[in-house]
Amino acid sequence: MRVHRIALDESPNDCCQILFIGADNAHGRAAQLLEETRGRPVLTVTDLDEQPQGSVINFLVADNHVRFDISRPAAERNGLKLRAQLLAVARQATGR
Repeated sequence: MRVHRIALDESPNDCCQILFIGADNAHGRAAQLLEETRGRPVLTVTDLDEQPQGSVINFLVADNHVRFDISRPAAERNGLKLRAQLLAVARQATGR
């Protein structure tokens, strides 16, 4: 596995399997990056205040604990299958 930081003028390439978009580095590009990976087998992970359209997993802090939400439709659009065990421990598994 290799970690690569995407520059502001760069796009995720075809070898990207997991794309993390952090709140401190989103620079308003979250929607653009999520659209670029739409329909590709990429697990998109964010840590934004609200789960953006296209993000499969979004981490957040709730009641002083790190939690995560899952968007099943986003996973399906990207051709990803999520295990029931992961869905069971998510704070919510939404339909958006």
